[in-house]
Amino acid sequence: MQKTNINWADMVWNPITGCTKVNQGCKFCYAEGIANRFWKDRKFTDVQFHPERLNDKKLNSKKSVRIFVNSMSDLFHESLSFEIIEQIYDVIFDQLINYPQHTFLILTKRIQRAREFYEWMHMENRNTGWENIWLGYSASTQKDLEIGINDLFRINAKVRWLSLEPLLEPIDLFKADCLNRGFSCEKIAWVVVGCESGSKRRECKNRWIDEIKTDCSDANVPLWIKQIQDEKNNVIEDVNLFPKELQKRELPIKFVKI
Repeated sequence: MQKTNINWADMVWNPITGCTKVNQGCKFCYAEGIANRFWKDRKFTDVQFHPERLNDKKLNSKKSVRIFVNSMSDLFHESLSFEIIEQIYDVIFDQLINYPQHTFLILTKRIQRAREFYEWMHMENRNTGWENIWLGYSASTQKDLEIGINDLFRINAKVRWLSLEPLLEPIDLFKADCLNRGFSCEKIAWVVVGCESGSKRRECKNRWIDEIKTDCSDANVPLWIKQIQDEKNNVIEDVNLFPKELQKRELPIKFVKI
């Protein structure tokens, strides 16, 4: 586990590394860029499980931290067996028994497989800790969101959230609710949104983010605006330099119900 520059988390923990692309949001993957710089002959598409990282002593921090699980992969990648994924969940639940101040943030583009895993997962002796495991779905377009939102709603998770990053087009959060269950804090505890970064970044207009801010405000859902682009397409990460109306970085204060 190590510190991260991802501003909605404190630490990253990578028991899995490597991934493959599934949608337009993956096109210029930041994790692939890191892998290409530091992995030498190993390709980013080589998905590997690192069992030795399950015993990372840094997880035993007494300080309250938000831990992003698998910033260099997708926990629900097709090449990983449910048994491997469950080992990682076992560590998370064990940690939350001794360190209930921690929050583990899991983010996936493979929300259907996440739903299948939750239906398969052995639930015995897992009565506590659920509120500290935040399961998120990553979508970059309206189509992405409408494909996956039903699976997210069907997962028996205590805290569900959305990452709309990189945001590649306007997204209507109310329209995306295909089951007409109502986009609200009772269903989604948190939304993170941000532009694409990197040298090949695609355009993200501030008005798209502002529209998401309005949707979240109307639904009483906390919003975290991670980063934006200025008029010259430069990435701005310092929230104090955002336009005043976009200076919004909120964390959930209540959790969705199972």
